[in-house]
Amino acid sequence: MTAILALQAAADAPADRCRAAQAIAPGFPACAATPHGAVLAESRADAERMAGYARGAEARFEAAFGRPVTPYALLDTSAPAPAEALRTAGYRNVLRWPTAAQFDAATRAGFERATRQFAASQNMSPEQADAMVARALAQRAARTGAGQTGVYEAMIPHELGHLWFTQAYWPNAAAPAGAGRPSHYGGPGPDWLDETAAVILEDDESAARRRDQFARLLRGEPLPSMGRGVPREQVLDLRLFLSREHPALAGGVGPPPTIPAGGSMGVAVTFTPAGSANARPADATLFYLQARRFADYLIETSGRADILAAIARFIAAGGTMEGWLRSEGAGHGLPASLEALDAAWRSWAETSIAAAEARTRFESSIRPGEARNAARTTRLRSGLSWRSPGRPFARP
Repeated sequence: MTAILALQAAADAPADRCRAAQAIAPGFPACAATPHGAVLAESRADAERMAGYARGAEARFEAAFGRPVTPYALLDTSAPAPAEALRTAGYRNVLRWPTAAQFDAATRAGFERATRQFAASQNMSPEQADAMVARALAQRAARTGAGQTGVYEAMIPHELGHLWFTQAYWPNAAAPAGAGRPSHYGGPGPDWLDETAAVILEDDESAARRRDQFARLLRGEPLPSMGRGVPREQVLDLRLFLSREHPALAGGVGPPPTIPAGGSMGVAVTFTPAGSANARPADATLFYLQARRFADYLIETSGRADILAAIARFIAAGGTMEGWLRSEGAGHGLPASLEALDAAWRSWAETSIAAAEARTRFESSIRPGEARNAARTTRLRSGLSWRSPGRPFARP
């Protein structure tokens, strides 16, 4: 059972933040402080591990957007939690989170479903599909240790990012009225911007995986997680990415159980198991990969790790991406129209893939020790492994 709490009075001493948090939620015996709050868990080891994920996400959010993290609580969904008391005490965001066992069961089910879809797309026999699923699950277990660390490390910063981003730019957003279909996946901002703001808080390993998968799609390779290949034009279709609704909504996902965020804020974040009947995993996967790479393009081209903050300010004031490009794009080294942006993005994506492939060929042609040094030098010279002040920017 785990909860992360960020107190309104962020300047309090860490010990004070832990005492205050445990007074509100006395069922958590262990606590670890973060720059903006505390982590409450059943064990000290769990608290410290989760605090590490939270610290990384907080630092990346502030580096990317230059705005403070608002008070929040991350609560284990399987246990009773004093959510109302937390909101009354000033925790503006209350995020319910699956337990490790729930997370593992859901991700295993989604992983198996996606693998079987891929096997079917390759006309494999049932026996071949079973063997492929067994190998995929074994590889997943090896990557994530007991099965949970990698999931938590990637997903907690991502989901907190949705909350923090909406609080930062739409602090008075009201919860959707009624039980109808929501018009936005996250907050009031366009879905591409909301998802990109969350994706850039993910850890380095997850960012690298998204970049690699995007490159594989551009090369025409199918991804097991998508069950099929994707036409090159669809991968590079920036106009669609910037205008479409989140694929989770397009797939018919109804409004989630609302987790009030306190005050007039209506942000709610839900955990949708991979492989859900309503989900469109191929479209959603592509959307996330495009978000990662489009963020890379904007940051590398503008030379600004906080370029999304400039865009978000303009859009939150009632503008559009097209309007921002027209009025501010050139000042950041970016095109002044969507048409020019689309062309520049396509050229950048193609060039970055070619550069990565050339780098791989070069590194494979030299001795291992030399390859490590060459890779380190190349990353420093390229825009693919930049860092924000003092910390990796692309994920905890």
